[in-house]
Amino acid sequence: MKIRSICHIITIIICLILLLPLGINNACNDQKCSFSNIKLHENNLEKIQRRSTHDPIIIDDDPTRPGIDRSFATTAANEGWSGDGSNDNPYIIEGFSISNSQSDSIKIQNSDKHFVIKDCDISIAGRCGIYFYKAKNGLIQNVVATGCKDDGIWLDDSSNIKIDQCQFSNNKNTGITLMITQSISVMNTEVCENGFEGFRISSSGYVQIQGCEIWANSKLSLTNGVYVHSSTNVKINECNIYENGIGVWNHESDPKYKVDAKNNWWGSESGPSMAGSKTSSKADSVNENIDYKPYWKGKDGIEEEGDFPITTVCILASSIFVVGFMILIIFIIWRKRKR
Repeated sequence: MKIRSICHIITIIICLILLLPLGINNACNDQKCSFSNIKLHENNLEKIQRRSTHDPIIIDDDPTRPGIDRSFATTAANEGWSGDGSNDNPYIIEGFSISNSQSDSIKIQNSDKHFVIKDCDISIAGRCGIYFYKAKNGLIQNVVATGCKDDGIWLDDSSNIKIDQCQFSNNKNTGITLMITQSISVMNTEVCENGFEGFRISSSGYVQIQGCEIWANSKLSLTNGVYVHSSTNVKINECNIYENGIGVWNHESDPKYKVDAKNNWWGSESGPSMAGSKTSSKADSVNENIDYKPYWKGKDGIEEEGDFPITTVCILASSIFVVGFMILIIFIIWRKRKR
């Protein structure tokens, strides 16, 4: 009976040895962002290459504005767009290619209607690819804006806007400008090769940038991957930020404007360099009042060859613990039988 019980105990311990490291490994991996679901511009371009051409779109829900009725409801009815502007049934602007517009390719202003702009290709706009003024409750998804004479997208005095799986590249000024905005999230988006900055965030609050590729926004001197001015609760996490020269620049030194830039890759396993330092580094730099630790040692959070990944530490530590516990149990049983 005792021998059978001992066998059961040993069997359970062996199972723990085999299964516990896997569980801890998964827990450790959960601490990192998975980039498997990111669809950057290659996928976006494949989706939009057969979109129908369309004239610039202007939406203005200000009822006091004279002239043509450009309200969301009227425009949606004329265009045949689905939705009614509610949270559960937003207006859908989908599948258009807009190029060579004289001004903004898509402009929405003075509206709190819920809407989605998706699967659109915008190029060579006379001003901005997308411009919002006093707009709320929007989702921009799988949109490419490139070659615009000003910014890829400019949000002005707007709130509750989400940008997901887009690309803003090769625009003359900035990829994404946020001016006097609140509750903006930019997820899984590529912002690259713009003239001045990748992002310009000014007088805004509660801005989240996550899982983005921010690179080579350095066509002109003194440019930045992300420039932050007088903005609070700005979070830039789980991004690849490289080849910009200055990765993130915070214009303010007051602690209330501190930028959370943890868990990013800065172009080097040693993390970002400090702006103005004389040490040579291939990493993008940051200035003061930016919380950048911990940082990723490899692109996408995958540590480079030669590093000792935290997942390996988790597996090894759990295995040592379980094996040690098993040895202790066997030793106790052996002592009892010896007596």
